[in-house]
Amino acid sequence: MEVYEPDTASFRNQVQSMYLESEYAKAWPAGVLDKINALGN
Repeated sequence: MEVYEPDTASFRNQVQSMYLESEYAKAWPAGVLDKINALGN
């Protein structure tokens, strides 16, 4: 059995860039994304 550890930084960067380019990013209040990102640290 092999266990793989995901590259979470790469995943986060990809998903976050897609989010920031979406229409949803405009609807969120300022600072919410920073609070979410702080939870992952």
